[in-house]
Amino acid sequence: MSRLLVILLVSLILMIALLIALLQRTETTTAKPPPYDFVEYWSAARLLWQGRNPYDMQSLEPLQVEAGRNAEDGPLPMLNPPYVLPLIMFLGLFPSSVALLIWLIVLFAVMIFTSDAIYRFYGGPDSFRLVAIAVGLSFVPTLSALTIRQISPLLLLGTWMFLVLIRGRRDGWAGAATVLLAIKPHVCYLVWFAILLWSVQTRRWRVIAGGVFAGLTLTALASAFRPTLVVDYVERMRLPLNAYESPVWGTLLRHALGGLDSTPFVLQYVPVLFGIAWMAFAWPHLREKDWPQTLPVLIIMSLLTAPYGAWLFDLVLLLLPLLHLLARLLTERKYIPVFAVLHGTIAATLLTTIMIGTRYIALIWVTPVIGMLYLLGLSLVGGDASETRKPTPAIHT
Repeated sequence: MSRLLVILLVSLILMIALLIALLQRTETTTAKPPPYDFVEYWSAARLLWQGRNPYDMQSLEPLQVEAGRNAEDGPLPMLNPPYVLPLIMFLGLFPSSVALLIWLIVLFAVMIFTSDAIYRFYGGPDSFRLVAIAVGLSFVPTLSALTIRQISPLLLLGTWMFLVLIRGRRDGWAGAATVLLAIKPHVCYLVWFAILLWSVQTRRWRVIAGGVFAGLTLTALASAFRPTLVVDYVERMRLPLNAYESPVWGTLLRHALGGLDSTPFVLQYVPVLFGIAWMAFAWPHLREKDWPQTLPVLIIMSLLTAPYGAWLFDLVLLLLPLLHLLARLLTERKYIPVFAVLHGTIAATLLTTIMIGTRYIALIWVTPVIGMLYLLGLSLVGGDASETRKPTPAIHT
């Protein structure tokens, strides 16, 4: 990488840091989900190192206040499954201020590496790698993830790892990589159905075995510090999840039927039924394609029909289809100005929406818009070719 590119990249990172600082100073109460999720991870890790319950709200609260959370806001619950805890336990080894700096460096590094890696996986020209990194870092869900200090970038890393490993027919490791997607299984649930169906139909059992082994190993590692950890998690998940207005269609349905306080949470899963129905209809077509073509579509449809979550920072997963499209456009040298204008327009619209304090449910348009632009863009440049650096076998083989 030339000196000029290094200077440009450093300048971009500084610009992103300024944007994050601006977003953090924006005084809104309804436009954002619970802020600064780092305190959730750090406090849970701290408790687990001590052999205490990382899902207990009363135990989390004093640690989160120590880390800077406003006591009047109450503690953030730890909702990630036990196998996620070993991935963040290193944070509990440091004071909160040091752990926060380390966590931000990790998130920045993951976003820079993954943006570049996905772009190169899809065969994007090497001369435009900095463009891919710029798109990845300037994507507003990325800004949101970095601002909130969210773990979501690790899910994006998991998509790239799965694609690379499954292409190399390293099935066990590919399955193990999906544990990163399992950090938030509800926002990519159709991926699990697809992997299960594909593994059974192609008899590539090592994919399933690798995923199960990785999940059990991480759970056992975390449980070594607290043997009742799985029970703790089950007890926590029995509590209601009605506190937040997730920007998903299930939330709109409940509002239409009387509001979140007067409707059962199970209605959040109605869109999942549509997602499963779509999967049943589309699978015969999807299984004729390869994973690099199929996974972005599954991610879009999972986010579109997710039962809850799908916050703006979770939409960092949409960088997979977005960078796929960018690689194809730059390879074909087509519609690049259009991509730049649309990317900037979406960013400006999202930032404006956040800063004026619009209710978070208003961001429900992001996934369908990006999904439609992705499919339209690929249709214009022949995206079905899915030109990657190495040929990938079709899913049905």
